Amino acid sequence: MADNNQQWPDLPCNIKLFLSILSFFVDITRCCDRTVNSFLMSFFDLRTFPSKKPINGRVKTSDIAVERTKILWFRLYIPTANNTTPSAASNGAGLHVIFFFHDGGFTYFAPDSKFYDDFCYRLAGDSAGGKLAHHVALKASEHEFSRIELIGNILNQPFFGGEERTESELRLTRAPFISMELTDWIWKAFLPKGDNRDHQTVNVFGPNSIDISKFKFPKTIIFVGGYDPLQDWVRSYHEGLRKSTKEVYLVEYPNAMHTFYLFPELPECSSVIKAMRDFMQSNHQGWPTIQFLSTSIGLNWNHAKSV
Repeated sequence: MADNNQQWPDLPCNIKLFLSILSFFVDITRCCDRTVNSFLMSFFDLRTFPSKKPINGRVKTSDIAVERTKILWFRLYIPTANNTTPSAASNGAGLHVIFFFHDGGFTYFAPDSKFYDDFCYRLAGDSAGGKLAHHVALKASEHEFSRIELIGNILNQPFFGGEERTESELRLTRAPFISMELTDWIWKAFLPKGDNRDHQTVNVFGPNSIDISKFKFPKTIIFVGGYDPLQDWVRSYHEGLRKSTKEVYLVEYPNAMHTFYLFPELPECSSVIKAMRDFMQSNHQGWPTIQFLSTSIGLNWNHAKSV
């Protein structure tokens, strides 16, 4: 846990500069009508192109439109044949299918944003919105699938909240990138008009929550950083799953800030990718399997718009 008076962990100068610039662009592009000035943000949010030719001989990518308008789309990362494990190749076992819901406050960034693209290459080469992954896994648990199995849920600093102000929110008021002022704006942009942060999609174990104990919820691993103002909500979520008799693991990085996983220079980045890989491999049972991976916030365009 962060020192009571320290707001930032010890970081390399280049990461401090990046986070400061990121915070500046997020602040100046947020509009009072709960929209985002996407033109201004484009100067910071660098985009990448898919590559049918494997990057470093390991991973190839393609963009898949779910709708013709490409409002809803995803980037597919496929490890090359020489990058799969010998056991999987020899016995015909299916590869893990990982649905990665990136963060961005439901309004910022996209699957082709450079830092998410880089992260997915590292993840796919070595082996992915916490809140959104939770709700997708919950919906999936209501159905019986004949040829796939939902076996895991990986939540990296999931973005939950509520009307109550937690100790970490009140203490880490100047933490890197995330603040109560920013998260309040995000929730107002996300939620239907008239609802507050105790909505069941935000405070999933709050006063308006549903009982998930009857659902076949997948095995879950959660990562949290000691310099993340959202950490108390993450711990509350972990406790809620535990009380609902779900198999859940909490991994804490005391010196990590929000979005630490995007910076390969940090030792916690390689550690969390290894932990994700180990979790996925421990769950693999030969069937084609699905695991949901999220990083703090899933992408959702229902209420937050870009202009």
